[in-house]
Amino acid sequence: LFERFFEQCATCLAPDGRVAVIFSTIIRLVQPQIAHPIETELARGRFILDERIQRKVKPAKGRRTRERVEVWVLRRA
Repeated sequence: LFERFFEQCATCLAPDGRVAVIFSTIIRLVQPQIAHPIETELARGRFILDERIQRKVKPAKGRRTRERVEVWVLRRA
């Protein structure tokens, strides 16, 4: 799913365009052996990281969480 998304972005995005992706860290907490799809794409070299913002997720009442929400802003390499 992510690979196809990034393939399409790479072909459709204007040379000076940016793509913003909102991502939750929950999968890394539950299944840490799974590679982060955005970091994987950056390693492929089609995109360069412009900015990454990370914030805590407000937990449900009476619960605690280490989950974060991330905003990744990427541009074409």
